[in-house]
Amino acid sequence: METGARGSGRGGQSVAEPDARQEEASGAEQAAGEPEGGPEREPKGESKGEPEGRAAEAASPELPHGLGRKPADAADPPELPLKLAEAADAVRLLAGELAPVGMERVPLADAGGRVLGEALLARQPLPPFRRAAMDGYAVREADLAPLDQGGAARLAVAGERRPGRACGRQDPQPGSALRIFTGARVPDGYDRVVMQERTRRLPGGAVELDRPPGSPTHIAEIGEDAPAGAVLLEAGARLRARQIALLAADGRDEAQVRRRPVVAVVPVGDELRRAGQPLGGAGIYDSNSAMLAARVRELGGMPTTLLPVPDDPRRLAEAIREAALGADLVVTSGGVSVGDCDYAHEAARLAGGRIRVDKMKMRPGTPTSAYRMPDGTLLAALSGNPSACFAGMELLVRPLLLRLAGRADWMPRWRTGRLAASMPKPCPYPRYIRAAVGEAEDGMALLLPLAGDRSGNVAAFARAEALACVPAGGKGAAEGDRVRWLALDAD
Repeated sequence: METGARGSGRGGQSVAEPDARQEEASGAEQAAGEPEGGPEREPKGESKGEPEGRAAEAASPELPHGLGRKPADAADPPELPLKLAEAADAVRLLAGELAPVGMERVPLADAGGRVLGEALLARQPLPPFRRAAMDGYAVREADLAPLDQGGAARLAVAGERRPGRACGRQDPQPGSALRIFTGARVPDGYDRVVMQERTRRLPGGAVELDRPPGSPTHIAEIGEDAPAGAVLLEAGARLRARQIALLAADGRDEAQVRRRPVVAVVPVGDELRRAGQPLGGAGIYDSNSAMLAARVRELGGMPTTLLPVPDDPRRLAEAIREAALGADLVVTSGGVSVGDCDYAHEAARLAGGRIRVDKMKMRPGTPTSAYRMPDGTLLAALSGNPSACFAGMELLVRPLLLRLAGRADWMPRWRTGRLAASMPKPCPYPRYIRAAVGEAEDGMALLLPLAGDRSGNVAAFARAEALACVPAGGKGAAEGDRVRWLALDAD
């Protein structure tokens, strides 16, 4: 749900607990275990279509189509669920149960934003030849000896070298210089390039040169950037423009990358309306699924968004099950609290899910939880309040998605800054407030809490640049206190 309070009283008491036979079966499956790290996840979608003979399978007692059935080869993780978990602990637990998605080869033109699936080794030295780094004159060091005695170095110009032009062998002759341009190949025997700003052409074709003490040679030697066989990029690097340039410089026209993880977004709530539908006096437009899908794209995933699901445990369970068939990660928004209309927990269990994280120590978003579905797909159950949903996306879903994508830097990168205004409200859990980011006189980031940052508000977090963490405790935080923060433009 995207509304505020849902009422109270149901809690999770209506969720049926597994009977003794289910517990016994679960224990046997746990004993089987999984290899450390797990295998790569196979592509979903077509490969996870309806198996033959599906109609002949026995349906579960709760739902049709065998909902809640557990494949024989899907072993439950042996760990007990975390209850009221710290965000970092929840992420570590769930990430440990995930394997990166499989790989595919794509044209280099399509590789931007993708995650490198294997270490990239240089096919050739970079640069592959001695390359002039400046326009000027290639010379022998011995011919500049008069400069060390206070004299002048005047050399005859023996020829010219331009970039991209193949030239035969040209041994340097004593007392001569070679006119050369940036990027051209420097023949063996020349020790340095004197930049043209330090030269003066003389009548008759000679050149007078100057070389300040300690000046660079202005020659990029073979393999100076990277020798052949060197690791240019590690597996797990996201290919941005500068990494694409490196692949192209190594002569590659394609890249071995991880496929994009598929994330199914399931909005929940009777009150949700799609854009263009009449609100009817009691509805709201579904903003959470739009936000979640957009963030998934920013992080390199492929979102699939279901139509809003009513507050009905059986219909929600069916939606979760169907979403898991074609996704690497399922994210629900709404219905995860303890009100009489909150059915996310009940639906997840009806769909065969096993709880892995039961609430998190965070405000907003304490009800945020996670389940492991029978086929191993993780379900992240986020709050329906926009602020809480947003926090759950950044603190839980983002690192899990990056882990699935094979990113090496999948853990959140926390920074340190100072609060620009006091936040005196006490809270038993860490509070994640939306903030603008400035800079203090000493260069440290300055976090300015945004006005109107209530859990049900949307306009406030449209202006947010960071999530600032106010530590748990009875006093809140004062202006100038140091706090940890996450940049919201990080991908």
